[in-house]
Amino acid sequence: MPVASPTPSSEPKTRLVPRVLRLPRAILLFAVLLLVVAFAGTHLFAPNADAEAWPIRLLFAVAFITGPAMAFSCALRKRPQTWPPYATLALSLGLLVVWLRQDDPVLRHPPGSAALRSDFPNAAATYALTLRYSRNTPGSLDGTVKYPSKAFFKISPLFDKPEKDREWIAFVTENRTHIEARWDELAPVRVWVEEMAAAPELADLTQGFAYPMIAFPPLREVSQYANARALLHALDGRPDEALGIILPVFTAAQKLEFHGRTATRRMVTIVLQKNALTALRIVLDHSEVSPAARARIAAALAPIVPAEENARLLFLCEYETSTIAFGKLLEISPVEAAEGVGFSLLRYSPLYNHNATMNLAGDLANDLAALAARRDLDGVKTRQRDFFNGLETGAWPRKNQIGANLLNVIIPSFEKVGGNFWEAQDYRTALLKRL
Repeated sequence: MPVASPTPSSEPKTRLVPRVLRLPRAILLFAVLLLVVAFAGTHLFAPNADAEAWPIRLLFAVAFITGPAMAFSCALRKRPQTWPPYATLALSLGLLVVWLRQDDPVLRHPPGSAALRSDFPNAAATYALTLRYSRNTPGSLDGTVKYPSKAFFKISPLFDKPEKDREWIAFVTENRTHIEARWDELAPVRVWVEEMAAAPELADLTQGFAYPMIAFPPLREVSQYANARALLHALDGRPDEALGIILPVFTAAQKLEFHGRTATRRMVTIVLQKNALTALRIVLDHSEVSPAARARIAAALAPIVPAEENARLLFLCEYETSTIAFGKLLEISPVEAAEGVGFSLLRYSPLYNHNATMNLAGDLANDLAALAARRDLDGVKTRQRDFFNGLETGAWPRKNQIGANLLNVIIPSFEKVGGNFWEAQDYRTALLKRL
């Protein structure tokens, strides 16, 4: 009796994916599909400013999704899997990566401000001078200064409110002994400030956010006690000597501001200048200053550059520093970054587009600089608010996701910076008119 041949099995002898891996494979493909759909949706409905027109974006979105959708669909079937769905998956994912890696061809705003380059003679020496009291600098003298646990000056005068002068005068007179003693303790810091004031220019060679930075507490201490001691001299009938106490602080702060490459350095020095200008106004109000001393004040208050240029630099300095710092993240120089060359893992990450990131930062910095130069403070506030809202509320995941996250963390808030800057300029203008 003939033996019946076995029933042909509907399952092939070889499988691309073993049965035990079907469920994990389906879950993985579903996760990939969801991620690709998210990217495609971002590209369709929240595109970059330079994205393709709608029909082209739609074709790209369909191409992104087709491969993962086919692979996931086949993974749900009980039939054996063949290579076409996986080949389509590879093509779709390859197209997605190419799209993610597409960067702006060039930097729209290459760094180049002469003031922010600090390329004058003896720049390195003057930069070292500014770091005599600094953070993250070997041999810094900052640790030699002891600061009180509580602020001593709880009362401060206001430039445009002379009615506060009486309270300030009473406070300073009552605490004369402490002010004189602390002034003597700050003698080394005062020498440092006077040396900076005497230097023709003060460089800032900061190359990134982790670089050494000038310590501001010593400057604040000298500024506060200089203003108080100057008032005591004026009340004692020595107003010309009072000016010799205030003007070095103002001059050093003005020179620190001009080449400052960080917004922090510029903002602190603006406050120092405002305080010195207030002290000068009080001395002029409460004593008789000689004509020679008035001429000296006028010479010291003469701006290094027009206020509009300093306003621009205040908003451009962080972009220049960011360009260098981001270049270091890429392990390439700023010049190489601007030319689109160099190699680093971050540079070739599909979620980071270097030029696009810097172009966003550069567009913001230049827009804010132009608005600040025109003293359009409401425009500054609106432009920055819209920028951060776009970073925080934009669709996720987006193209250049790492770049957006970096900008959201690194770019400071300039909401009050422009107002403080122009208020200081008003103080200066008011005093110059009096002289």
